[in-house]
Amino acid sequence: MDDAESIGKIINDTFSNITENKAQNAYSTLNVWKKILMRIKSNRNPNEGQNLADHSRVIDLKNGVLLVEADHSAWIELLQLHKNYILKGIQMEKPELNVENIVFRLKGKKADIYDFDAERKTESEVLKEIEKKAQKEEEILKKSGFTSENENIPKKEVSPEFADLLEDFKNDILKG
Repeated sequence: MDDAESIGKIINDTFSNITENKAQNAYSTLNVWKKILMRIKSNRNPNEGQNLADHSRVIDLKNGVLLVEADHSAWIELLQLHKNYILKGIQMEKPELNVENIVFRLKGKKADIYDFDAERKTESEVLKEIEKKAQKEEEILKKSGFTSENENIPKKEVSPEFADLLEDFKNDILKG
């Protein structure tokens, strides 16, 4: 009987954070996804929307980003072709979902949407973390004997005329 109680506790603990509102929101998101896809028709395939719906599914919605999984890269390509249409459709059908972007992943891949709100880090904190990681990587490379190719090459001076020519060339490129 203890096993049954512990299994029941595990199930209750697992589903305790799912509110009726969250479940309804998820159901609504799935319905909107299928509804929008079903409207897609093409000259080469009148069932294109149905096929897209059959081969894709909504995985997550965080920070205004809808994560969608497809079972083959070809379906992701087709979804990408219709991305603006799908996004506008979702925004019109369910503006309360606040979907600002759609990203796709291949089934079986572990890509997730990073939850920026969970950590509430400032931009400067994130930049400091990135800088620390970069410094650690540089140290590892130096210890392994790898150095920047440019580090060991002595710098050569160029004539002022050539430097001016290069500067003009750079400006021309930047102007387009």
